[in-house]
Formats: sequence, C-alpha cells, structure tokens
Amino acid sequence: MLKKIKAADLQEGMVLKGLDGVWTGVPTSRWTSRVLDKRLLRSLRARGDVSVWIEVPEAPPVVRTPTPGPVEAHEAALNARNLGASTMKGAFADVQANRPLNVSLAIQVVDGIYASIEHDPGAMLSVARLKTADEYTYMHCVAVCALMAAFARELGMTEGQCRNAAIGGLFHDLGKARVPIEILNKPGALTDAEFTTMKDHPRLGTEMLVHNGFDEPIALDICLHHHEKISGGGYPDGLDDDGISIYARMAAICDVFDAVTSARVYKSAWDPADALVRMAAWKGHFDRDLLATFIKLVGVYPVGSLVRLSSGLLAVVVQQRKDRLYTPVVRTFYSTIQETPTVPTLLDLSEPDCDVQIVGREPRDLWDDAHIQRLSLPG
Repeated sequence: MLKKIKAADLQEGMVLKGLDGVWTGVPTSRWTSRVLDKRLLRSLRARGDVSVWIEVPEAPPVVRTPTPGPVEAHEAALNARNLGASTMKGAFADVQANRPLNVSLAIQVVDGIYASIEHDPGAMLSVARLKTADEYTYMHCVAVCALMAAFARELGMTEGQCRNAAIGGLFHDLGKARVPIEILNKPGALTDAEFTTMKDHPRLGTEMLVHNGFDEPIALDICLHHHEKISGGGYPDGLDDDGISIYARMAAICDVFDAVTSARVYKSAWDPADALVRMAAWKGHFDRDLLATFIKLVGVYPVGSLVRLSSGLLAVVVQQRKDRLYTPVVRTFYSTIQETPTVPTLLDLSEPDCDVQIVGREPRDLWDDAHIQRLSLPG
C-alpha cells in the first residue's frame, strides 16, 4: 500500500516508491524502491516541502479469538498453574544442584499465566490457590506471579510492566532454594542465627538470576526487596517508604497474602477475608493505598473465604463481582440448622431475586483445607 508524505517527514528504514511533483535533476530510477539510509534521507529532506510516495505494510487482518467460557478458562488456568509448579520445582532443583537456570522456560510460564489472567482473572487466582503443604514453596511462587499480574492490571500498568511484575513474582523466592529445609519448615520461632540465614534469600535469589544472565530491573527489584516494610523494618536493606518501589510494595502484599492463606507443614491456612482484616491492622508494613487497591482486586470476601449466609448455610466464595464486593458467587455446602452437609450448590448473591446475604465469616480451622480448596474452584 502506498502513502504520500512530505519529504521532511521521511524516516530511516522507510521504503521510497516514487517522487511526487517536479524533482529537477533527480535520477528517479535510482531512488525508487530503495530502503532509506542516512545519506538518502539527507538528500531528500534537502528538497524542502515536496512530497514522496512510500510503501506502508498492509495491516494484518484482525483475528478475534473467542472468549473462553468458564470451563475452558478454568482448564487453561489449571494448565498454566501445573506448568508453573513443575517449572519452579525444576528451577529450585537446578539451584540446589548448581546447574544453570532455564530462565526462558520460566518466562514462557509467565506468558501462560498472564494470558489466563487477561481472559479470566478469577479462574487463574482460584487455581493458583490450590496447593498442598509439601508443594507450598513452588506453588507459592506461581500464586504470587498470578497475583502480581492481576494487581498490575488493576493499577492500569502497561502490558510490559504487568509481565515484568509477574516475572518478579515467579522468581521472588528463588533464593529459598539455598535455605536449609529445616529452617523453611520450622514450626516454631526462628533463632537469631536462623533468621539471619532466612533474610539472605532475597539477595541470594537476585544474585542467581543475575549470574544466569537475567537483567530485567523490575523483576530483580521485586526479588530483592519484597520483604521491605514501609516503616523501614524490613530486609535485606531496611528501606523505608521513600526507598521502596511500587513493584516491591505490591510484592510485599501479594507475598504475605498468599503465604498466610496457605496451609503449611507447621500451620493451618488463614481464611482469606480474615487475612485481609489482619493485614490492614499491621502498622508500618504495607503501603495503605496499594493494600486498598489489592482488597478491591481480590474482594472483601476473596475466593476461598468461608462465609455464613442468612439462610443458615455455610458457603465458600467462588467468584468475585468487581462492582459488588459484598455479593460474590458462593458454593453452599453445609447447613448449620440441620447440622449436616448439603449438596454443593452455586449461588450468585448479586442476582436481583436473591434474598440471601452474607452475615459473617466462618472459622476455617474446623474444616479440611483441601476440601475447601476444591469447593472454591469455578464451574
């Protein structure tokens, strides 16, 4: 396709196809169908306010991919989750065996997670919660990756910033591959010496990535500074409010939220809604404005929360409604009136004809975590 422009607007690399108007003394046969270099640009621009024809590539046809339905979105999210878990398990094994990291494979994992977040954030965030205590370390990386991607999109960041934030989330705990397992899984308080070892993991992970040729600044910043606190009491550098980037502030929130709402070898999971209340009460830990945005993202009753309904049924939150934070989609499973399990049933509390409301949160420690995780899946 041809386009006429002024000679003064020509740029290096354009393909000149013809001269428009009177170009006295110009050997047009030598100048047409030429890719413009600096020398030709100088000659053409010197001709003043005259016009030329350039070749403009035809725009490719727009191919619209059908939006996946709930089942397809859930399946795609589950596939991305499983690939992420296996990839990070391999990455930890490579670090422990002093083998080179396959950074490019990990970035492909991020592409799959980001694509799932774009299609259906709820599906990806719900399956990312699926983890057993013994696979926590790998799946925590995947979950923080998904949360960071969704968080960055909620903040209106560019696609590049979103992806780099997600990469940082995936790699943020890589340094724990060098922390002894007895420290990682210790049920009680760490000794001063053990905590000093634990505090090395952000720097260790960052150094490993750099050693393997990875130099993306946003992701490296997340890896190094996700344990910094607004008060200055974090590690490894003790940065305070002014010194912590927005990406590290985001990572601090995503990291803690997924950690406390996950079952570990030595502790049970906090209910997601209860976790947000507790996190909001911690002084000097998180950026308050970012935490408010995060709560808007995951909802007042995040996926996986146990709630008591006005009907006397207990339910698990399955899906959020961004514009209706107090009326999510839930799956009922137990009657407190009859004190017996019920057939799991989806209920959209935002429907106009729904007269059931959430009347409170339900303690999570009375229920099997794996069962609650399964009930919280969409579909």
